[in-house]
Amino acid sequence: MTLAADGRHEDVLAVDGMFCSSCAAAVERTLERVPGVEQAAVSFAAGAAVVGWHTGAAKPAKLLEAVQRLGYSAHLVCDEGEGSEDAAAAPAAQTGPDFGLRLLVALFFNMWLMLPSLGLYLDASADPDVQFALALAAGGFSLPVLFYSGLPFYRMGWLSLRARSPGIDSLVSLGVLASVGLSVAQLLNGRSDVYFEVAAALITFQLLARVADTRIRRRARDVVLQLLDLCPPSARVVQPDQSLELRPVRDIEIGDPVLVTAGERVAVDGRVRSGAATVDRSALTGESTAQPVQVGDCLRAGEALLDGQVTLEVTAANGQRRIDELSRLVRATLAARPSWQRRVDRLARHFLLLATLAAGVGAVAATPSSADAFAVAERALAVFVIACPCALNLAVPLAGMMAAAAGARSGVVLRDLQLATGGRSVSHVLLDKTGTLTQGEPTVHHVHVLAADSDRQSLLALAAEADYGSQHPLARAIVDAAELPADMDLTGDREVVPGSGVRYRAKGYVTTLGSQRWLEALGFELPQLPEVLHTRVWLALDQRVLGAIDLTDPLRPGITKAIAELKLAGVSLEILSGDGDSAVNAVAATLDVRGRAQLTPEDKVARIAELRRQGATVVFVGDGINDGPAIADADIGVAVAGATDVARTACAVALTHGGADQLPDLLDLLATTRRVARRNLVLAFGYNALAVPFAIAGLIDPVIAAIAMAVSSLTVLANSSVALGRQRPRSTRADFIDQGA
Repeated sequence: MTLAADGRHEDVLAVDGMFCSSCAAAVERTLERVPGVEQAAVSFAAGAAVVGWHTGAAKPAKLLEAVQRLGYSAHLVCDEGEGSEDAAAAPAAQTGPDFGLRLLVALFFNMWLMLPSLGLYLDASADPDVQFALALAAGGFSLPVLFYSGLPFYRMGWLSLRARSPGIDSLVSLGVLASVGLSVAQLLNGRSDVYFEVAAALITFQLLARVADTRIRRRARDVVLQLLDLCPPSARVVQPDQSLELRPVRDIEIGDPVLVTAGERVAVDGRVRSGAATVDRSALTGESTAQPVQVGDCLRAGEALLDGQVTLEVTAANGQRRIDELSRLVRATLAARPSWQRRVDRLARHFLLLATLAAGVGAVAATPSSADAFAVAERALAVFVIACPCALNLAVPLAGMMAAAAGARSGVVLRDLQLATGGRSVSHVLLDKTGTLTQGEPTVHHVHVLAADSDRQSLLALAAEADYGSQHPLARAIVDAAELPADMDLTGDREVVPGSGVRYRAKGYVTTLGSQRWLEALGFELPQLPEVLHTRVWLALDQRVLGAIDLTDPLRPGITKAIAELKLAGVSLEILSGDGDSAVNAVAATLDVRGRAQLTPEDKVARIAELRRQGATVVFVGDGINDGPAIADADIGVAVAGATDVARTACAVALTHGGADQLPDLLDLLATTRRVARRNLVLAFGYNALAVPFAIAGLIDPVIAAIAMAVSSLTVLANSSVALGRQRPRSTRADFIDQGA
């Protein structure tokens, strides 16, 4: 929970059991009616609600009670016991109904249902008994569809009606109820004019839309658990008698002393009480080089010790750690929705009223020409079915699914179809540096040989002997570059000084390898070398300085070409990195783009918000845990190949191979998808606008209405298939940005 200066609270609630956007809309409307709540944003994909409320006017307990009255379980994120069994079990509670199986059942029984229905519609027999038997058969084949496949929609339709937030599910449920009710009434009166196929078609097309919309987007919530998986579930607490007790993180309190050794990840936030180490902060901050820590320095949960050993005094326990803040931030940004999506949601709430009014108009229009109540009901049903926006509900998900198939052919995974198909054309691309623009692993860039009796290979061999077996990224790069013989004797005494370097004693000599500051402190006189923006380590043998090794993190292949294409297309580019100034400036200068260094995850999110206030549509491309909030908050978040699980689950787009060099192809695919989605919407709206007047006039009966509904949905499918089925990776062209509808 956060508290603003004006007394306004903002809570993030985990909501289990939602399975669609209608669920989220009902929860949102319910929360907004709690006294004191100013605003609520709910996402079923994130499994979360972000609620802003004033102190004294509302209480967290009231928020939870309001959600639970709808039949969902809810709890505050800060109280969910991150890392506990409850948190680990959260995805299971989020699974919801099996739409795939329900769709298969609906499709199977629809095939059998069509046989008697066609026989009735085509008057296959003039015998009333045969027609009545066919009507009964149609009703029988529809039962599995009605009582199994359609159950989730009835439940959500009722809940959303009760929450006074009716949506597509309420509309479909009423359409099914009207179709079945009229059919049963016809049978009870000895008539064979039944409309079970209309009810089955409504359910089937809604299932198609739900499967398309849900299959990819429901994974987004896993990002929170992926963040927490970075931290070990327990830590070793130092007892008063100096013994160690392995204790679950949730039982560790502020002030407890915790021991962390080389190769382990930190489980809590704390200040170093004793010891020294080198720490890899890249997961949380994006810093590409390891950082030395000593007494008084702070470590955060999720960071990894590469060497050394420290005892921490816990400053933030479970639920209040930095990584817990990041998980809440990611969940909150996933739950928040852009303004255009809110407008669509508000429009969906009016579908039920509009369809009901249209059906009422159709019934009134039929009354003067017929005294038969069944004829009036048929007219109303035809109008209601025509008004059901099944094609409209399929328009965007189908475009997204076809785009997902097209992207998969070129290594692009579209995870969030709603973000990929909505909004405006891209204006800004923000890029992380380490692992996104660069390869994320240092390599030897240059070897400075200062001794006449040495050469490049001999210096690398000496340095690799000293570094052999170390997990430090710079050490691994030197060992890889040296290519030591497999039978080489590497036994010796290695003294690692965390954050400084290593001393290696073997064969009667001492090799010293480390930073300039450390070697100078040991009494070595180091010559002046050209200033470099890379990382430099110095090498000495006994008391003689032999040379220096420069290491760098090279750019990914194809980045320079891709950046040039994006610039030519008019896209604004910017590097946002948690790394130091020199490393960021070096890459920014090479690519001729603007760079911002030493940024926290919140800084990146703030930069995205700043650009949005200026009307920009923002793509953020990253790979690390520290990029998770920005990836989730951007209009389109992209995770490159090799990204952490957190980045990949927070993103709208994941790349299976390559990095930012794929951005031109990606933006081309997204632009095509937007155009297809817009055409689908035009086709769907056009169908409703043209067909409803004909139904009101009595020119369309319920069966034809169901066929027309199917044709409109197939038209949307065909448009998506034709336009995106032939989408392929582009050649080098810069006209890939969609500049209009």
